[in-house]
Amino acid sequence: MISILMHGHHAGLLFTYGITYADRVEDIEVRKPAKERELRLALMKDVTSLVPHNAELTALDQAYAALDQADAAWEKAYTAWARAMAYAARKKADAARKKADAAVEKADAAREKARATYEASFDVVAFHTEHCHPNCRYFEGNTIFASGDVSMAVLQRVPA
Repeated sequence: MISILMHGHHAGLLFTYGITYADRVEDIEVRKPAKERELRLALMKDVTSLVPHNAELTALDQAYAALDQADAAWEKAYTAWARAMAYAARKKADAARKKADAAVEKADAAREKARATYEASFDVVAFHTEHCHPNCRYFEGNTIFASGDVSMAVLQRVPA
């Protein structure tokens, strides 16, 4: 089962798939501006056990596994291409790498379609309302920084 974080990233998609909570916390603490960290960490939540487990989630898991396999095949093809010194060997390896590129693109498109299908299979707004902070403004602009405030003060305000 892939891990699913709500507000794993501040903008774009509500859910982040495949990265663990601990890995994302580490990433935030190392790479994100200090003034944003507290709010990011306050709103991020591992919801893997809370989201609906249905056929669409199973399909999404399978799409992520297929993408992982395609990525591994691409890495192997790229390594062979990089090591090939002779022109004929490099040409053959290049063809394999291009084929792997296409497989990764196809797997990624299938993963994206599976993600959209899964998220359409339940009411994400109701899920967010139930499981997130009552003052979260994500749906005002598809970002936790919708109010323009990157501090914890945004969560301490009385909702309008």
